[in-house]
Amino acid sequence: MTFGTKLQKLRNEKRMSQKEISGILEVSQTIYGKWESDRFYPTYKNLKKIAAFYMIDVELLTEDQINLSLEKSTDSFKNMSVSKSSETILKLLKKIEKAVSLIREQTEIVQKEKDD
Repeated sequence: MTFGTKLQKLRNEKRMSQKEISGILEVSQTIYGKWESDRFYPTYKNLKKIAAFYMIDVELLTEDQINLSLEKSTDSFKNMSVSKSSETILKLLKKIEKAVSLIREQTEIVQKEKDD
């Protein structure tokens, strides 16, 4: 449930209008409406006022919003495609890794010959 949906549900449970609630919270009805429609998000100061009015913790108001933000971030990360330059860099790193491996092998052979 989004913050706006939760806010609207709480307001409806109190059987109050946006105008009444916005007056109590000392914000315009337009702003309050934008909170309920998830177009704007209140400041922490206003979140504290809202939580106090409804007698709930700020965390309960924002909990789903935080989870939703984390899910969106994770989804965005999963959907990122590897760019051409990233592919080129990965190919070069693999070549370097092979070269370093060959050098190590040669060094070990030379070292063994010296030891013998």
